[in-house]
Amino acid sequence: MPNYIGKDLTTTDQLVQANMEVTGSVFISGSLEVSGQTILDSYYTGSESLIVSGAMRIVDQQVGSAVASSSLFIENLGTLANKDLSGVIDLGDGFQ
Repeated sequence: MPNYIGKDLTTTDQLVQANMEVTGSVFISGSLEVSGQTILDSYYTGSESLIVSGAMRIVDQQVGSAVASSSLFIENLGTLANKDLSGVIDLGDGFQ
């Protein structure tokens, strides 16, 4: 596994097939684009795994002729999705 401690990464570095394990914090100035599934797994139950400050957008994904409809699933609550997916949300007692 490559060790990048104390070394600046530039656009010429080849990270295409590298696995990186990072301990500590990573600060990114600019955009972050991830191609593939992203899993944020917090082992500390006292804080959130993902905090969004500002606007967030969840959109459909189209690859060729296949479309994955945008949705947000919250365990024990339900799915927020477009009306075609007819999701059911449990709002708790007192809401009809």
